[in-house]
Amino acid sequence: GVNHCPLGDDEEYCNVDACPHSCECHAGAMICYALNQSNLINSRLSFVHFLKIHDSQLDLTPNLFQGCKKSKHIILHNDSITTLCKMPELSAFQEIKPLVFLQIQENNINKIENGCFMSLNFLKTLEISNSQIKLLNHKSFKGLKSLEILNISYNFITHLPDHLFSELKQLEILDIRANTLYIIESNVFG
Repeated sequence: GVNHCPLGDDEEYCNVDACPHSCECHAGAMICYALNQSNLINSRLSFVHFLKIHDSQLDLTPNLFQGCKKSKHIILHNDSITTLCKMPELSAFQEIKPLVFLQIQENNINKIENGCFMSLNFLKTLEISNSQIKLLNHKSFKGLKSLEILNISYNFITHLPDHLFSELKQLEILDIRANTLYIIESNVFG
């Protein structure tokens, strides 16, 4: 057949017309710099399996990633994010079922609300480092049954409450360095 994609990419992942302004798209990847949030919401991005957004102003609304339901890797770096979700059913990540890697770095998140990641059954790696986090609740990581790597380093976390990691049965690596931990409850894993 005729190759319609730049760089000879597989046409299944090629939809150059859907690539938002200030983004580069190819081979199932979309990398955006200084992205206007409405450009992401209004785009049909079913071809995106890898999404990186950096140096943007993002509000993690429930419909933000509605067009990225096939994404497996999402990186949000220095995007002025202040809240991960207001309620679990309003999580920006709730529709991204195949997500296995989520990295949220250098943002301004005060706390990780209960159940923000509940629908991410296949998530293996969660990195929320260097993002000003102070507060974790006992259900902050609820639903992450497949999680193997959790990085919450370089934040301002002072307390690890009981049962915080109790659902993380597959957890192999936990990075909590460079926090100001004062209290680690005895049942943090139980």
